[in-house]
Amino acid sequence: MDFVSQPDSQNPALWDDIAKQYSEESDAGETEVAAELESILSGLGVMGGTSILEAGCGSGHISSHLASRGYNTTLVDFSKIALDKAEKLYKKNSLDGRFVYSDLFDMSKVVGMHDVVWNSGVLEHFDAWQAISALQTMASVAKKFIIVMVPNPTSISYMTFRDKALAQGSWQWGLEILRENLNDIVLFSGLEIVKEQFVGETHLKYFDDYTGLKRDDSQQVSDQRYLKVVVARHSHNIISADSKLKLLYKILKDDSKVLRKTYYHDADILMNRLHSSGVKTEQNYKLIAQLNDKLYSARNNATTLQDNIEQLQRALHTEQKENADLKYKLQYEKNRLDVLLNTKTWKLTKLYEKKFQGNMGGKIIEKIVDYTLRKEDTQKDKENDIQTNDTQKDKEDTIHAEIQSILKRHPDVKGVIIYPPAVDWNIPLLQRPQHMAMHLAQNNWLYFYCTTNAYDHIDGFEKLSENLYLTNMYDELVDTLDSFLMFVHCAHPTITVPELEALSGKAVLIYDYLDEIHPDVSGLREGDVIERHTYMMKNSMAVVATAGKLYSNVAKVRNTGIHLLPNGVDYDHFHIKRDSDEMPKEFQSIVKSGGVILGYFGAVAKWIDYSLIKTIARENPSWHIVLIGWDYDGTVGNNGLDEYENIHYLGVKKYDILPDYAVCFDVCILPFVVSDVTNSTSPIKLFEYMALGKPIVTTPIREVNNYKCPLVASTPGEFAQKVRDALKLRNNSKYLEMVDSEARANTWKKRFDDLDDILLSLNS
Repeated sequence: MDFVSQPDSQNPALWDDIAKQYSEESDAGETEVAAELESILSGLGVMGGTSILEAGCGSGHISSHLASRGYNTTLVDFSKIALDKAEKLYKKNSLDGRFVYSDLFDMSKVVGMHDVVWNSGVLEHFDAWQAISALQTMASVAKKFIIVMVPNPTSISYMTFRDKALAQGSWQWGLEILRENLNDIVLFSGLEIVKEQFVGETHLKYFDDYTGLKRDDSQQVSDQRYLKVVVARHSHNIISADSKLKLLYKILKDDSKVLRKTYYHDADILMNRLHSSGVKTEQNYKLIAQLNDKLYSARNNATTLQDNIEQLQRALHTEQKENADLKYKLQYEKNRLDVLLNTKTWKLTKLYEKKFQGNMGGKIIEKIVDYTLRKEDTQKDKENDIQTNDTQKDKEDTIHAEIQSILKRHPDVKGVIIYPPAVDWNIPLLQRPQHMAMHLAQNNWLYFYCTTNAYDHIDGFEKLSENLYLTNMYDELVDTLDSFLMFVHCAHPTITVPELEALSGKAVLIYDYLDEIHPDVSGLREGDVIERHTYMMKNSMAVVATAGKLYSNVAKVRNTGIHLLPNGVDYDHFHIKRDSDEMPKEFQSIVKSGGVILGYFGAVAKWIDYSLIKTIARENPSWHIVLIGWDYDGTVGNNGLDEYENIHYLGVKKYDILPDYAVCFDVCILPFVVSDVTNSTSPIKLFEYMALGKPIVTTPIREVNNYKCPLVASTPGEFAQKVRDALKLRNNSKYLEMVDSEARANTWKKRFDDLDDILLSLNS
């Protein structure tokens, strides 16, 4: 296809023709890029089970790889042929995905928000205005990250390939605007760059084979790779109108240079080819004329660009001034109203209004309001003129006012609780801190759940449910509130002893002792963690321990204010029946192959006994072992699990749909290595297994000894035998009644009703 005859890279017909050439299988370069993208996602904490949308999917090869790794993928494209091919690829490989026939600039057909919205080989086909619009549209459906991959203009191999393809007339991808820097466009779009890197080394061999380019070893560096990856997220930084104008001017100026350089360069190559071909056909003359017209148009656009920007600058300056005046007037009237509402005169006015029941009240109120405002204005003018504060002061006042507003909306709560930013609300696993927040809020505590914003996109206060707010305003809360209860997570990432000491007199500190203080759990600076642990063990008003071993640790330090509060279960969420019609597709092939299913869900990390799992799989090939969960420390891929056809790692599944998977287990397993860490753990999954009504086989960690239904095994051989015993118990009514009874006795509601009593005693 001739570049000149189809120059519009945003024409669906162009991509329909290209889509006809898509292979059904990924090539080595695509496979490499897919794996590198998965690694980037993992590094961002975006694991399997999260929702990923590709906005401009093309062949769908990379998304299909992510789908095979457990990600929930949605593919969008404006080429029907490309989308149909991607959907066929998914069906061929028995993968789940959603396919949306739509333009990148229209996400109205996309259902819900997605953790990551990404594309590759798309943004370079747009000018600056379109690129900004594309990023903003992608961001409108992205909860966490926006990722774009664009050709790398510093790659010698790619640029040599591109020039040769243009010169030979084999270039078919339309206009590319190759920018070395996307920072300003990303910033203007309301985003901020998290990281940048280069991927696609395998592509270089293809390019070099095509061009005959020979590169020495010094050119085999990361920044020579085919694609540049830009990872961005929503920015909380507010850009002033003046700064935004300057940024816009720079973007348009830079993009104009890039556009002229790119377009003139490409056009020159093609025109030279036509002139040197020696074939003076009418068609070639028309093509040359078209190119000249486009070049003339581009020059005119560049010439008028400065005029357009200056007009925009003048208009924006006028609007900025008008907005400042309106803001001043609004603040002025708000201050007057606040003064009025707090005067005795206003309170008397309300009494008059009630007494006269509207007959004379209106006139009286009007006169009194007028008098009061004039009086208060005069007094105000005497004291000081209203001055506008700087942006930071305005923001602090706004946040303070919002906190006070929330407090006023909840006047009858038992008290205020702050959970500092330790565990984000939207982490891949719904854990004890979230359950605790929900249940205490239901018990009429005003609960502020603070986030690090690694997974949550929040700026301010988001109401999650009655009495429960998610916020990134921890410092402002602590500064504003006069008194509150505060839980301190034992593995809190940053809070220090001096910060805790500074809260003396206003905060009732409760130590949330969830896990053994160990690098495998916290991964933090051990000295800081131990120092805070020592302080909280002695100085907190109460220590809440989740396991017997942790309780014993506390009892060695203090003899009062110690409370054992193990983990629990949302019984109704997990107590569901297996429905073959609703079985997840990932399980259908496993079930159809026959054999029983041993299942585990939860964090998958070094405390999992991988050796035990492999032994069971090897000696019992008819058994399927299914692991579901977050690859917490990257150990899943390093333990040889993929060598066994009957071991299936399905990645992370959202808490909402996790029971739909787990109900397919025949036996639930807890294959933990026995260690200080696991002996100090109250496994949430143990109680969730109970609520599922499944037989349970576990290694002999300390906490399982407190319950009757788990079958405990110490060796691989014993573990396999306990599985056989558990299979016989699947329909044993007496055993299942015991499992159900223990589940009902260990609900989150029961746990946090007990905690409610503790908190009331501390808050009295």
